[in-house]
Amino acid sequence: MATINLSIIIPSYNRPELAMRAIKSAQANMLEGDELWLINDGSTVSYQSIQNYCLQQPQLNYVLAQNGGVSSARNIGLSKANCNFIAFLDDDDEWLDGHLAAHRRAYAANPTLIATFSNFYDGTDDNNLKPNGVSRWSSHKRDLRTALTPMKPKNNLPTIYEGNLYYDQLLADHMSLSALSVNKHLIAGNIFEVGLKRNQSWLFSSRCCQKGSIAFIDASLVLQHSPGVVRATNISAEETMLSRLYVMEKVWGRDDAFLEHHNNAFIQWYFNDFYGVFRSAISLLKPKLLWRAYRIIGLKTFFKFSAKAIWAILKRQKPIYRNA
Repeated sequence: MATINLSIIIPSYNRPELAMRAIKSAQANMLEGDELWLINDGSTVSYQSIQNYCLQQPQLNYVLAQNGGVSSARNIGLSKANCNFIAFLDDDDEWLDGHLAAHRRAYAANPTLIATFSNFYDGTDDNNLKPNGVSRWSSHKRDLRTALTPMKPKNNLPTIYEGNLYYDQLLADHMSLSALSVNKHLIAGNIFEVGLKRNQSWLFSSRCCQKGSIAFIDASLVLQHSPGVVRATNISAEETMLSRLYVMEKVWGRDDAFLEHHNNAFIQWYFNDFYGVFRSAISLLKPKLLWRAYRIIGLKTFFKFSAKAIWAILKRQKPIYRNA
């Protein structure tokens, strides 16, 4: 069987020490024929040590790009990737040994998979990361081990499941991007949306799910370091909810075939995030939030949801929290 090679994309901004840690964790998973692209997103601190290290390693590539944000950096990596399969790794995260091996097994078992993702460790304390992050990210989803079908051969460890997660992605983002790989040819030009302040990865992974089957590796093979590590951005709750509205409108809201069967579920979650924005706009006296929501959902839906939101406020209902 031919080796399944992967291009690894690591965007980085002002975190050379963490980027080096990520690179070395990726190298521990690489085989001959794999490649790694470190995209420096116009950092204002020196990456000379990273550049020098990459020059000494034939599989590593260093690119200094103009600052355009993490989505722009990932897209540069996508444009340069030479392998059929692409794995993503944030510069402040790490892969454990066996991460890419499990991804290779999934694609070998089913070459038509659009994407594959593993479970992961995460938490608020870098010294106390907990496994099974997928199950903790949100309560609004099915257990993937029952929602999907075990792949053959079943004697491989860890167990890998496959199936359609397009509906489930509407309820909650299942995938840490550092745990995700994709089939470059089958994602059909799907790239990251530049300028979206939050939920870029949810938009990207949901569009992947829209295209076909996804594999889930039932093992925590990624260390996702958050919020204990200083983040590059600080996104407000209002920006998060507006970005969710945007993603839902762009993906499921324009999919007539999906809405024909799941319109009620879509409206439930679409309104939930509008209601969160509406409450914030009223309590914080920020009418601009309503204007931005209107620009996303359109006039007809805006008036319908506004009336519904007023009634919900009178009934003292609270929006439902989601991880995405």
